[in-house]
Amino acid sequence: MPFVYMEIVRSPDTYGVVILADKDRDPRLVAFGVIREELWRMHRSPRSAASGVEFFRYVETILEGEAERLASIVRDELAKASGHAVAWKELPAPLSSPASRSESASSRSV
Repeated sequence: MPFVYMEIVRSPDTYGVVILADKDRDPRLVAFGVIREELWRMHRSPRSAASGVEFFRYVETILEGEAERLASIVRDELAKASGHAVAWKELPAPLSSPASRSESASSRSV
């Protein structure tokens, strides 16, 4: 589904696995939790737009533990199939973004 407001509103308010993908539908991130909450969190993140996320899909589960276990399996399988790393829970900051520069500066100062 397109990663837009109207589709997020229609997503279920239950536990599950969320997969974000780029314009070519290549997986970029796997997360788990309450599906709609995870989608809102990621949609509000400047990292999603900067990372080129345009599509999402989800798998509903009954329990949070089941969602976490399934997300781990899905992430590993997607990484094998796509041939690149798939982010876990949080998209990486693009190297040229102000957020990534401030994050790297704060990590050096710690």
